[in-house]
Amino acid sequence: MAVANSLSAVGHGAEAVECSLNGVGKRAGNAPLEEIVVAISARGDQYGAETDIATKLLFRSARLVSTVTGFTVPANKPVIGDNAMNTDMYEQGTDRKLINPEDVGIFRGNLVLGRHSTQKAFEDRVFELGFLLNKQTAQEAYSRFVRLAERKKLVTDRDIEALVSPLCTETGDMYELVNFVINTGSMIPSTATIIMKSSAGETVKVATGTGPVDASFKAIDKVFGITVKLEDFSLQSVSEGEDALGDASVKIRCGDRLFTGKGVSADIVEASIKAYIHALNKAAATLSE
Repeated sequence: MAVANSLSAVGHGAEAVECSLNGVGKRAGNAPLEEIVVAISARGDQYGAETDIATKLLFRSARLVSTVTGFTVPANKPVIGDNAMNTDMYEQGTDRKLINPEDVGIFRGNLVLGRHSTQKAFEDRVFELGFLLNKQTAQEAYSRFVRLAERKKLVTDRDIEALVSPLCTETGDMYELVNFVINTGSMIPSTATIIMKSSAGETVKVATGTGPVDASFKAIDKVFGITVKLEDFSLQSVSEGEDALGDASVKIRCGDRLFTGKGVSADIVEASIKAYIHALNKAAATLSE
């Protein structure tokens, strides 16, 4: 109803409406920005209005907000969800197109990426998916892509998004994961050995926990030496099949601030570790400012 009410207001002369992107806005419950903008763009004659918003940046903006907040865009989300623009939208009873995927920044090419794909082809696809990378992060993203392509015959767009998303928010990490060893079972407490490196050299910490992920997080806490509270942890499959990547997301609270982290790996424990380190690096960077 928020979208319908907003569009009705525009049709009756309203010059501005409050809205949100991925649910983030001036207040909770605001109408989605992309739905209002696309409706006005497609049927400006009916509403007697237009906007100056660059519609081709809608998809890219939503992906950026998703990366920063840690909230995944649902597949059934209108306009910017994975299932939203599988077909072009036509005006009922005519052959006139109202909305094309490209109009909101969604480009679905027929190019299939694999281990023989060039860095240029990979970077072009990353750009089409809505990510802007500098030279350093682009090289790191391609290196991760090559390692993944060696295990998977075909790399999907969702795989690429999962690989690239964490890189978009990495800024001068204090610690980097070198290696980890997990010892777990139903008859023994889980033990994690975490090896990390920083400008001062390598650090090794060991901790036990109620499971491999809990033990790993406690060992990582020892490395960073800062007090945080785990607010949320989620893990989902990026694509289908036994070779699918695991996409982990964590939220931690440090003082009065929340920090999100994302990690991707074919090993779900490694994905969880990377996500937690990602979040802690953000918290540590803030504390050092």
